[in-house]
Amino acid sequence: MGRVGLLCLVAANLAGAAQWREIHHVGAGYIGPGSASDPPETSPCTAFGYVGSAGFPFRNRSVAVDLGDPPPIVHRIVLIDDYSDNGGDSPVVRKYGLQIYTSDDNRNYTRYRGPLRLHFRSAAPEGGFDAVVLDDLVIRARYIKLHAEIPDESWDLGNHHLNRMVRVFQDVNRVTDMRAFEVARYVAAPSLVGRVRLRLPVSGTHGGTLRLSLTGRGGEPLLKTIEVPIAAAGKRERTIETTLPLADVPPGPATLRAAVLDSDKRTLGCLARDIFVCSSLSTRPAGVAGETLAGRPGQVLYLEFPGNLAGMTTAAEKPAWFGMTASLPEESGHMGLLVRRDRAAALRIPLPVSGWHAVSLGLAGGDCRVRVRLLPDGPERVVRLETWSDKRPGMTLGETLIGCRNLDRASLEIAPVGEAPARLAYIRLLGLSDEEIALARKAAKPGPGVRRVIIHSDGFSGFFSGAYSSPEALRKVIARFAGTPIYSFDWCVGGSSFTYATRVGTVFGSHAKKMWRQGDKQAAEILKRLIEQGHDPLRIVVEEAHRQGIPINATLRMNADYGGDVAKTFNGEFYWKHLDQRIVNRNGSRAYNLSYAYPEVRDFRLAIIREVASNYDVDGIHLNFLRHPPFFGYDPPLVAAFRKAYGTEPKKDDPRWHRLRADIMTAYIRRIRRTLDEIGQHRGRRIALSATMNCHRPLVEGLDVQRWVRDGLVDLISPGVHGLGGTYFPVRPFAAMTKGTSCKLFPMLECTIRGHDPTPASERGEVHYESEHMTLNRFRRRFLEVYREGAQGVYPFNGGDPELVRTLSHVDALLAWERFAEPLVNWFAPLSLPASAPGPTNRK
Repeated sequence: MGRVGLLCLVAANLAGAAQWREIHHVGAGYIGPGSASDPPETSPCTAFGYVGSAGFPFRNRSVAVDLGDPPPIVHRIVLIDDYSDNGGDSPVVRKYGLQIYTSDDNRNYTRYRGPLRLHFRSAAPEGGFDAVVLDDLVIRARYIKLHAEIPDESWDLGNHHLNRMVRVFQDVNRVTDMRAFEVARYVAAPSLVGRVRLRLPVSGTHGGTLRLSLTGRGGEPLLKTIEVPIAAAGKRERTIETTLPLADVPPGPATLRAAVLDSDKRTLGCLARDIFVCSSLSTRPAGVAGETLAGRPGQVLYLEFPGNLAGMTTAAEKPAWFGMTASLPEESGHMGLLVRRDRAAALRIPLPVSGWHAVSLGLAGGDCRVRVRLLPDGPERVVRLETWSDKRPGMTLGETLIGCRNLDRASLEIAPVGEAPARLAYIRLLGLSDEEIALARKAAKPGPGVRRVIIHSDGFSGFFSGAYSSPEALRKVIARFAGTPIYSFDWCVGGSSFTYATRVGTVFGSHAKKMWRQGDKQAAEILKRLIEQGHDPLRIVVEEAHRQGIPINATLRMNADYGGDVAKTFNGEFYWKHLDQRIVNRNGSRAYNLSYAYPEVRDFRLAIIREVASNYDVDGIHLNFLRHPPFFGYDPPLVAAFRKAYGTEPKKDDPRWHRLRADIMTAYIRRIRRTLDEIGQHRGRRIALSATMNCHRPLVEGLDVQRWVRDGLVDLISPGVHGLGGTYFPVRPFAAMTKGTSCKLFPMLECTIRGHDPTPASERGEVHYESEHMTLNRFRRRFLEVYREGAQGVYPFNGGDPELVRTLSHVDALLAWERFAEPLVNWFAPLSLPASAPGPTNRK
C-alpha cells in the first residue's frame, strides 16, 4: 500500500477492573522556591532529570514531570517520601492540598479541574516512608505540574532523588489501545475518507464517541470537530467509516487527531498524525519521462523511489543503487526505497515541473545522510532528518528540505556521504504562492546579518576540562567567531573567587587546601601556571576579541557564594572573612550567600568591577543576577531601617519591604554606572553596562529593572529563568520596559535543558548524568517567538557556536525556515527494513 492511501485503525478496550501500569517518564523537574505571586499558569518548570534532593511543598515550589511525546493518559500520580516519616501521612499537603496544571510545551499551563482524589499511605513497598497518591485522574498532557500554595517554608515530603519522588501510572483497562492510525502524509481536496476499527469489551454494553479534528500548525481549528457515535452492541469488532471535507481547508501542514471517549466524555485514548493538505496531488515514479507539470500554489508532485532508473543519470557506469521494500508497521503499509551499496555514484534526477517549488527529500533512518544539489547552479549541502532533540531518530521515515527555487529545466543531484547509509524514499515538489516566492527570494540573499546573538562563556569549564591549558587555546575560543555577526562575547571572570590575575579578590584555587573534584584541581593548576608565566586569561581573550573585531564584555556573577561541599573550593577569602554578613532567613537562620544589605559586600563587588574595567580594555560589564538569588534577607540593617520608616516588622509580601531593598540595589547600580563613566572618560568611549535577572517578579528580589532602564543605567537587559531549562518565559513585559529607550532586550536562554554538573562520584564513573541541550532548531523556534514579542536578540547561556550566531542573525532566512522547513522537523513514521537488507560495504 502506498503512502497516499488512508486508513485509520484503532483497537479499543473500554472496560475492565483496574490494572495499573507504571509510565516511565522522561524526567521530573521543578520551579522554585519562588513567590506565591508567581502564577503557576505561566511559570515553566526546569531541571528535568534533576537527581539531587528536593523538598515539597516548599516555599511554593512546583514539581513537574515530563511524560515525553506523544504523552500517555495518566490516571494516578504517586509522590514518594524517603526523607522523613510522618506515619503514612503528609500534614502539609493534607492541610493545603495540591493543584494540578498541565501543558504541552512547558510554557503555558492550564489548571486541571477534572476528577481528583487525594489520599495518603505508607510508602514502604516503594522503599520510602510516606506516599501522597493523586487518584481518579484523567490527564493527557506532556507536562504535569503539581503546585502547592503554602504561606511558609514548611515541608514534609522529600526525596533524595527528585526523579524517584514522582511516579506516574495508567489504568490499562480504562485506556483505548490505539495500535494503528494510518493517514497519508499528503492529502488533497475534496475530502479525506477514514475508517476506524474498534475493539469493544466482551459485554458490548459500553457506548462512546469517536472524535476527529483537524488543526493547523498553531492549533487553530481547520474543520468543525466531527463526532461519530459508538453504539453499544454485543459485537466486539466493528468498523466505523467517516469523511472529512477538505474543500475549505487551506494548503499547508495540519494535524489530524482521533480520540475515543466513553459515555461520560472522558478520553480513553487518542492519537495524532501530522499531514500536509495540498491543492492538488500528483504521483509518479522518479525519473519517468513525461510532460512537465506547470507550477501551481499548494500543489504537490510526489516522486516515489525506486522508480525507473532509466530516467536518472549517474557519474559512473555501475551506480550500485538498488531497490528495497520497507514496512510501515503502524500503518500496515509499504514504502519503496532506493538504497546505496558499495561505492555508489551520484544520481541526477530531472525534475518534471516548471515554476517555483519547495524541494524536499524523503529519507529513511536517522543515520542516513546524503549530499544534495539543485542543478544547474544551486549550492551543495549535506542533509539528514531534522529533529528537535539532540538525539537522532531510529529507523524512521522522514523528510528534509533541500531548498526553494525556480525549477525550469532543473535537476536534483544526490550523492552518498562517506560511508554513511543513504536510503531514498521520495522527492516532494510543493508549488509556491507569490508571497512564498518573495519570502524564498529574500531568504536566498540574507546579506551580512544583524548582530542578534551574545555568546557567553562561564570562563571556568575550559580550565576544569583542561581545554584552556595554553594562551593559544584561549585565543581559539574567541577566534572561531571571527567574521560572524556576533553582538558580543561575554567572558565570566567569577563571583566569589576569580579566573584572572586579580589583586582585589582571590584567584580560584589559590586559597583552597583541598579541591572538591579533580577537575577543580586541574583548573587551579592551569590558572596558577598561566598567571605565573605572565599569561593572564582575561587579558588574552580581550586582546584576541579586539584583534578579531569582536566586542567583549566581562561578566560578574553577582552572588556566586556556595554552601555545602563546594564552599571551600569556590568561595574566596572575602567570603570567609565576612561570614557575619550572610543573608538572614525569616526564621533567623543564616543562608550561605552574602547580603547586599551590607556596604562591605557592595564595595567588594564594585572594587572587582573597577579593577576589571580599569585594567582590561573590555567593551562592557555584564552583571549576572541569575547567579545566584537571593541578594537580601531579613538582615539586621534592613529590618532596622524598615522599623524606623514604618514602625512595624517587615512582611514577606509587603511592597514597602520590596521597595526598600530595591532602592538600595538601584543606588548601587547607579554607583557602578558612575564608575564605568569615569573610566570611560579616560578611555575616550562609553563602557556598556548590561544585566541578567529573573524574569519572574525581579522587584521581589530587590531588582527594579524598570527603573534601571528608565534612568538609563543599563544598555541591555537579559531576563531569564534561574536554573537549567530556563528557556520559555514571557518576554513582553520587558519589551514594554525597553520600548522607546536606548536599552536593548536580549532574553537569556539556557543552552542546557536538563543535566547535572560533574561531581566526585561522576568523575569516578560511579554515576552517569543524562543531559539534553538546546538544538539549532529549538533556538530557531524560540528566537522567532521572542523576536515577535519585541526582543532584538538572544543571550544563549553557557553555549552557542558560530553556526548559531550566523543562523539567528538572519530573520528572513528564519522566516523561510518556519514556512518551509519547520513542518518537516520530527515528521517521522516508524519504518522496518527487511531482515536481510544489505548495508553499504564500501569495498575498494
